[in-house]
Amino acid sequence: MGNRLAHALKRKGTLTSFFTIGYPSLSASEKVADALVEGGTDILEVGIPFSDPLSDGPAIQLASSTAIKTGATTKKCFAEIAKIRKKHPEIPIVILTYYNKLLSLGVETFVHESKKAGVDAILAADLNIGEGGEFERACRKYGIKTVYTVALNTPARKIAKIAARTTGFLYLVSVFGVTGTRRELPRELAEAIRKAVRPAGKPILVGFGISAPSQVKSLSHSGAFGVIIGSAYTKLIAKGSGKVFKKLTHLSKLFKSALVK
Repeated sequence: MGNRLAHALKRKGTLTSFFTIGYPSLSASEKVADALVEGGTDILEVGIPFSDPLSDGPAIQLASSTAIKTGATTKKCFAEIAKIRKKHPEIPIVILTYYNKLLSLGVETFVHESKKAGVDAILAADLNIGEGGEFERACRKYGIKTVYTVALNTPARKIAKIAARTTGFLYLVSVFGVTGTRRELPRELAEAIRKAVRPAGKPILVGFGISAPSQVKSLSHSGAFGVIIGSAYTKLIAKGSGKVFKKLTHLSKLFKSALVK
């Protein structure tokens, strides 16, 4: 199963779907994953809740704080991820969290526990390559892929440096600021994608602010290998509808169908 992520990134049109473990409850996490996979999600990105998620907007901040209140400890999150892995043996799972979560458990211990749970890659949102040595060594030891982020204004030379340290995919942050759905994405985003493709030399997935299938289609035509959706799902979960899982599947299908293969 070591090539799950590589297999998912073989073809353009990759849909990565994010949700926070423990939101709306620990017991619902597996059902959320099931719904997203049923909707055509290619990669699951799971958030381990953190008390001070600086990169996240109101929706995911609420999800994170709620998950912590419901008892979503790091240990319990790994247990939920293991359940998801057992049910979906072929779907790549990427952890998205903050580096403090790794430090508090011990970087190598966190990476090792991730491996045991069936995780394929880890993205620590606030970790830069200058401080990533210990993290990268642990990931190499346990066969976990690394994911780093680049911004709209990251110079080509720096993109190449970051890409060289990335063994999974590059996460292009599509907006300045925090996560959260936007009606409009920055005008310079399409050009930023085109400029990043060559120096990156590996798949670029675009995330932050994407809320509509029309945006997904536009990004795909601009050269994005795929997209990462999070806040749109989180807001849907927050509404608490009895049909929330069916609605998650439907929304996932809409995003997937908008991607250009």
